[in-house]
Amino acid sequence: MDTSTTNTTRLKTRILEKFDGELQEQGTKNGPKTLIFSDGINELIEFAKQYQCYNDRMKTIMKAAKYLQEDMLDHNGFKFLGQF
Repeated sequence: MDTSTTNTTRLKTRILEKFDGELQEQGTKNGPKTLIFSDGINELIEFAKQYQCYNDRMKTIMKAAKYLQEDMLDHNGFKFLGQF
């Protein structure tokens, strides 16, 4: 049984600091709190949509590099000496 606990106040504070004003805390003083995005979420969504195509291309390039590396390392006679 896992008996570890997370300090939710510190976690919430760290999350709010990381998002630097893009998140706000909502709720009553003694009740449950919810973190919500401020108006800046629209800007974040637009930014993500702009770069989605770029990210897809980068994933394809990374896969190609992985295959090339595997082929190179599997090539008979290839010895990697730790530098190029």
